Amino acid sequence: PGGLYGSQLLSTLLTPALGYGGGVYPFGGAELIALNEDLSDVLDVKPEGVFVTRVIRGTPAADAGLRGGDIILRANNARVSTPIDLVRVIRVAVDGDRSVVLQIVRKHQPQSLTLRW
Repeated sequence: PGGLYGSQLLSTLLTPALGYGGGVYPFGGAELIALNEDLSDVLDVKPEGVFVTRVIRGTPAADAGLRGGDIILRANNARVSTPIDLVRVIRVAVDGDRSVVLQIVRKHQPQSLTLRW
């Protein structure tokens, strides 16, 4: 087992996602993949947002409380459909207060986290 999802299960979930043009994008200590319909069916969630595949300890993502298995839906109130959407919000925040409020779903429960760097 590795966090919310075992590594073998996670590999099974990501293989179809990667096959449909998805990709894993490292960001702030988290690896993300767009949540497509195949992956959302397996996870039993709506096909919206980005799925956090892994978070590395000691990084801004870990410090914010982000975990593997989380789904990021919004960043600073902007809808996040792909990892690139999140990068766009972060680029704007770099010129501001260097923080982004993330609206996530963890184990089917909505939560809010603040990413700071």
